[in-house]
Formats: sequence, structure tokens, C-alpha cells
Amino acid sequence: MLRTVHGDTTSIIPWDGPVTLAGVGVSSARRFAGIGQYGTTSCSQSSPVGALHVHGSSDDVVLFNGGLRNGKPHVGARPMIEQMATVNGCSPTAEENANYVDVVRDLSGAETQVSRWSGCARGVRTEPRTIPNGSHVPQLSTDFSTLVHGFLASHSR
Repeated sequence: MLRTVHGDTTSIIPWDGPVTLAGVGVSSARRFAGIGQYGTTSCSQSSPVGALHVHGSSDDVVLFNGGLRNGKPHVGARPMIEQMATVNGCSPTAEENANYVDVVRDLSGAETQVSRWSGCARGVRTEPRTIPNGSHVPQLSTDFSTLVHGFLASHSR
């Protein structure tokens, strides 16, 4: 299992293989231009890596759909997980469903939308979790740790 204090670091590792990781859990990460994230042909990943990406849709630091950060283009949360799904050999479209989980302390109820791609190679899971109107640094609950641990524990090499 990998633990990092910076989501950007975690988002790079599965792309720049050979990969010994089975899965990564990322919150509020983006990838800058110039490190292989534009197009899957530059990815040297040798085997699929499970990816769980939790991100607020109103993050004003790492834009959900990408954009410019400090004058440099970056891939946002949604395009990054879409690219990971492509590399993992998943179906072309994520299943957006009505399931929500409660992972943010200061928002009432189950606020975070659960989505997933199906048909991924070797049974890995590729799953975005979107916090509607969520910020860059949400007040995550202990349920968040349980969610990430469960996801990582379900993947092995």
C-alpha cells in the first residue's frame, strides 16, 4: 500500500511503470503537461493499476475538468481518471449511478457520488468519487479511510 501526502505524486506513479502497485487512492490530484498524461501512448504502465480518485467538483486549486495552474496546463480529476480507465482497458464510459457515500464531515448525509468503469483488465477497479460542490481540502470523515482501505485491500499483485 502506498501512502503519500501529495495527491500529485500518487497520480504519477501508476503511469510511469514498471508497476508493482496494485492500486492507488488519490484525493485532489492533477497532472501537469510534460509528464506523459496527454494520451495513453506515452504511458509505460506494464499492468493495470486500480485507481480510486476522490475530488470536489468545486475545487478551485485543482480544477475538476483541468485548466491552467500557475500558467501551466494540467489535467483535472475527471480527465485523469478517464485516462486511467483507458490504460486499464475498461469500458469506454463510466457508470454514473445514484449511489452516494458519506465521506465528508461538514456536509450532511451521503454527499459523494459513486461512479465506476466496468470490464477493466485483470479485474482492477477504476472509480471516481465526486463530492458535489466539494473544495480542494474537504473535511474527510473516518469513513473515507475505510473506503480507501477497502479499495486498496481489494487489489493484489
